[in-house]
Amino acid sequence: MTNIAAQLQKGLSKEQVTFLQDAGAIASRTGTPLYLVGGSVRDLLLGRPVLDLDLVAEGDVAALVAKLAAELKGEVASRSQFETFKLKTPVGTIDMATARTETYAQPGALPTVKSGSVADDLARRDFTINALAAHLSPAKFGSLVDGHGGEKDLAGKLIRVLHEHSFQDDATRILRAVRYEQRLGFTIEKKTEEWLRRDLRHLDAISPDRLRHELDRCFSEPLPESCLARAEQMGVLKAILRGLVWSDSLRQAVAGAREKKLELTPLVFLGLLAWLMTQKLADALAKRLNLSSRAHKVVRDTMLIKAAGPWLNAPDLSASGTYKLLKDREPEAVEAALLGNDTPVACERLQRFLLEWRKVSPQLSGDKLLAMGVPQGPLVGQLLEELRTLQLDNPGVTVAQEEAHVRKRLRDLASQNAPTKAP
Repeated sequence: MTNIAAQLQKGLSKEQVTFLQDAGAIASRTGTPLYLVGGSVRDLLLGRPVLDLDLVAEGDVAALVAKLAAELKGEVASRSQFETFKLKTPVGTIDMATARTETYAQPGALPTVKSGSVADDLARRDFTINALAAHLSPAKFGSLVDGHGGEKDLAGKLIRVLHEHSFQDDATRILRAVRYEQRLGFTIEKKTEEWLRRDLRHLDAISPDRLRHELDRCFSEPLPESCLARAEQMGVLKAILRGLVWSDSLRQAVAGAREKKLELTPLVFLGLLAWLMTQKLADALAKRLNLSSRAHKVVRDTMLIKAAGPWLNAPDLSASGTYKLLKDREPEAVEAALLGNDTPVACERLQRFLLEWRKVSPQLSGDKLLAMGVPQGPLVGQLLEELRTLQLDNPGVTVAQEEAHVRKRLRDLASQNAPTKAP
């Protein structure tokens, strides 16, 4: 039987290992078997950084969590309906859950949960490489529990589901299969890919919030473009929403952005997906994913910038004109438009707006304008915008030149408001 004690010592901090040993000893004294499970074990076997520690206990996990909190200087931060807990400890927040079984009444439904053994708990997992556990009791510390060939699939670099109906039970696993494949540099096992393609229609049963969550996690991967390209190739994007595509031109644009070391946030990728859509499809995407107000604005702003293409390409558009066109748009939408655009003039203006023009501001402040005699009210904001325009279209304008502009405007206003003499 494989033992990963050495990997635990190498892959975790000394404090984390000590915590796991102490937790295992406390659980053993209470007769509650305790295990390290899932992605934590997978990443230890792969020699990858372990971001989270996930523990599963057989038995009364609530009592065990309370005991661990009391003896290991922890604090119970949350408890869910599925008897999962977050335990704040000196080595970070630990996720703890009751070993359980899951059954699905119908595709896309949330599971019906019952307590069970660690074998039951591993059997409900998405892929064999995540259906792994390690004993934490002193007598078996580090001994691997692997009833589904996960260790072998790690060695073979394969993403494999545990049974034929896995994607029907939970179609979000389709997106997770793509995500793990691309993140780890693995390959989706042949039969698993056949079942994935067969069961794409079950994505229709997934709620907007759950679907958005999985897409957000794809966008947060180191290389979201790889996930999107693979999802496009297997028909996953089209299954989410007809008209949702990822093109080779977008892939090349993202590659160019990476060479320039531009920051590519999740919302930029959302904007890129919207870029190739019609307005009607973009609205459908926002509805299908139940987007937050900010994310929805990124999609909407991307479409508005796309519609403004003729103005962005106009030969006489000034820096200040570009600023006025884009100032109310989300930066991620502007970046998505920059990457999606294929016209050099528009691309240069979008890039200069992002890197230079949106950061330009007057040297005079509102307080300084009031001190110069500008009356409190809308005129202050109006003059600040005029000064910004002056700076944008005449780089290097001095404070003295800004003051001269303000004094001239005040004189002009005074002459306009001066009473006329009777004849």
